[in-house]
Amino acid sequence: HVIGRAFTAMMQKAWVYQASMRSCVSWTRSGLQGTLPSAIFNHLPYLDLFELPFGSLSGTIPGTITGLTNLLSLNLRDNSLTGSLPAALANLTSLEVLQVSDNLLGGSLPQYFPTSLLRIDIGQNDIRGPIQGLDGLTYLKEIKFRNNQFTGWSDSTPFADLPSLEVLFLDNNDFHNVNLTEYTFSGLESLEKINMASCNLRGELPFGIFANLTNLESLDFSNNSLSGELPCPDSPSLLDFSVFKNDFSGNLPNRNFASIDEIALSLNHFTGTIPSLYMQLDYITLLALDSNSLTGTIPMNASDGFRSSMAFLNLDHNLLTGTIPDWVMSSSVLLLSLSANSLTGRIPPIPAYSTFQSIFLYQNKLTGELPSIKGSELYGFGASGNALSGTIPEGYFNSSIMLNLFLDNNQLSGSIPDVFPYDCMFEALHLHANRLAGSLPSSLRNCGSFLTTLLVHNNSLGGN
Repeated sequence: HVIGRAFTAMMQKAWVYQASMRSCVSWTRSGLQGTLPSAIFNHLPYLDLFELPFGSLSGTIPGTITGLTNLLSLNLRDNSLTGSLPAALANLTSLEVLQVSDNLLGGSLPQYFPTSLLRIDIGQNDIRGPIQGLDGLTYLKEIKFRNNQFTGWSDSTPFADLPSLEVLFLDNNDFHNVNLTEYTFSGLESLEKINMASCNLRGELPFGIFANLTNLESLDFSNNSLSGELPCPDSPSLLDFSVFKNDFSGNLPNRNFASIDEIALSLNHFTGTIPSLYMQLDYITLLALDSNSLTGTIPMNASDGFRSSMAFLNLDHNLLTGTIPDWVMSSSVLLLSLSANSLTGRIPPIPAYSTFQSIFLYQNKLTGELPSIKGSELYGFGASGNALSGTIPEGYFNSSIMLNLFLDNNQLSGSIPDVFPYDCMFEALHLHANRLAGSLPSSLRNCGSFLTTLLVHNNSLGGN
């Protein structure tokens, strides 16, 4: 299509709206192709809305866009625009929303933006250099600069003039030369969400770096190379706290995050014990502390709120000892992973009709018999590499939704029950290195082409 013709048609519609001295061009998923004609913007002085997202526009954003003197919203996201953001944007003195994410824009940021801006989203482009041009944007509420090639900022207090800012998304940039100080986030008392994940950040975070962020709800500094002790946000509103895949060390933050929903501190070097306060968090749905060097036992008590809200509990690949508390199996957890620790004792009973979908207990020192899973909705169960004994209950085999069962390298005995259902969904069945006897059950063929891995060697099985 020739975009000039399409714009001519839109202009005719726009002039109709000018009778009320207001006008808009808003066309989502239009399929428009080609470039933005520079002359078009000189004919729409009353336009306040210009939105052509999810199209196939190419070329640059013309500097003549300053002709849209009353423009409130510019939305050109998800196109194929190139070039840099024009410096002329600063002349759009009424502009409140700038949305040009998911294009092919490059260059650097202009030195000035309209002071009227409320939201800027230039994510998923190839804009480079320092973050600049934010001075005096006292009404700005959202900055989304994620997935670019920004290298940092030149000012020690780069966000000090943004008292209204609520959202700061800078993830997936390259800040390896940035030195975060206790003043970096000065002036952001209204901030609710900050994301600096995957930014190649290094070094230690100063103790007071989050001190003034008292309204913070979400913090994500995951997938960096930050080290030292982890400073803890002092916000009663904190819902999401994620710093997984860094090099933090020392003890876990010992704080009762009253409203927290998710804590993700995996893949660091934390030591010490798991604070018992964590198991008293009444609204938490995800607790991921895996792949650290945590010691001691799993706290023996959990609040009713914790047990009813918790959905994803991952404590695997630590140095935990002791037994698995009974509350773990009587909670509302969907995914439980306690693998690669030194846990001992029995596996607690699993209540009938529990909410579990996956349970992973690999490579511990668990003993005793397997618990019944009758009435459960498990998709996966793994307890390989323990010292479990006794027979395998039929419930592990007669489920029509079980996909993966890993019980190898134990001391399990008896036969494999001939109870595989006609609608068997097994994909992987690992029973090797046990003390199983008898023959493979004929009903195993019900699993048909779904079953891609069957390992039963190093047992005493016979027959065909």
